[in-house]
Amino acid sequence: HVGISALFLSAYTMARMKHVEDASIHLRRYVEYTKFVLPAVTHVLFQALGCKEYDAGEEGTRTMLLADHSVDCDSDSYKSMRAYAIIMIVALDGGLSVIALWGLHQLRPTLLAVDCEQMDDHPRLRNSPLRPLFADFMPFAAPYYGVCDMMRRLTLTCVTVMFSDQH
Repeated sequence: HVGISALFLSAYTMARMKHVEDASIHLRRYVEYTKFVLPAVTHVLFQALGCKEYDAGEEGTRTMLLADHSVDCDSDSYKSMRAYAIIMIVALDGGLSVIALWGLHQLRPTLLAVDCEQMDDHPRLRNSPLRPLFADFMPFAAPYYGVCDMMRRLTLTCVTVMFSDQH
């Protein structure tokens, strides 16, 4: 995800340097891509947090990763992997959501000033990188509903991993 993010941002930067009229199309495509891929990436990150204790016979018990039973959850390498997963969950899900909410809050006065038919005609809304988060919603709900919908999808696809793998 990080590499593809760099590609989108590089394409945007190069388009801006070449003075392309709608350089923000690369950012809009990045937001669409992120909206599509983020639940799957987060699902994998959450799988790194699920450990279960197993009876190891005479050795006592061992705590193993549910997604990969070759990973011992008591090892130092797993602790590093767990820290990385937690940091990425916070950075990706929390960080991107806060950035999206902040951006939509900045657009709120414009969104509330137009009606549905005018959203496509308004230059600030038409060219906004956050357009994929508000274009399908009524203007009064647009400043928050896209992010709420994204968080709902993340919850349904990712947080349930923590509960569904436990027996």
